[in-house]
Amino acid sequence: MDGYIKSKSEFLSDGFAGVRVDPILSALDRAQKQGAPQPDIDIRHCLTLIALPPQSVIALAEDIQNRLKAVSPNIWLVPARNLHITLLELVSGKTEADVDAVIQQLGCVSDALVAYPRAHPARLVRPRLNFDFGGLALSFVPDELQDVREGDIASTQTYHHLRRDLYALSLSVGVLPQSRYTLPSAHITIARFISDNDFVRSEHLSRLLRASTASWETSSLGWMVGEAGVELRKGRTWYGGGEAVCRS
Repeated sequence: MDGYIKSKSEFLSDGFAGVRVDPILSALDRAQKQGAPQPDIDIRHCLTLIALPPQSVIALAEDIQNRLKAVSPNIWLVPARNLHITLLELVSGKTEADVDAVIQQLGCVSDALVAYPRAHPARLVRPRLNFDFGGLALSFVPDELQDVREGDIASTQTYHHLRRDLYALSLSVGVLPQSRYTLPSAHITIARFISDNDFVRSEHLSRLLRASTASWETSSLGWMVGEAGVELRKGRTWYGGGEAVCRS
């Protein structure tokens, strides 16, 4: 919640310099609307391990997106099929050849990576909406009180343990993950800014914030990472696309 309060105060401060428009996504959106070819607009190839959210989380995200769109017509909303949490970034913003080389290096560990979250369940709870100048994300926190019983042994497995173990699996075959985020994060990006036309006046920002913080902000919604599937995706995955190398 502290992150939300900080972001809210920055958005509404007198020194607010405006949202950060994503030029690549803006160009992709414009080309799509014009029916123009898009292959050379985004040339960043990635390899990411992602967890798909269950329908309950998708429904929450879509409810927030509908509220956002009503007050910010120009905002870009992540399609439901592309909503995900990134568990591990193995390659970020490189060439297709770079990605293929890492896939070959991973070998059978690829299957182990996608299978691991279901075999070692970690629960995420307390959804909150986080803002930054590039977009909005639905964030969760690890359930620190989660008690997972494995046979006759009770153990605690949190999202942080899961991320640590996946990282170690990747390192076991010499693949060093390349994370864009300094701190571990459990978030689902739901919207990005591709225009600043909706935010020229402070009252528009206030409406955006009010629309995105409804009664769900005290939601008890929780979910198990991996319950709706885990995929190792390659290609142009920056905005949730790409193709599955393997899945569970």
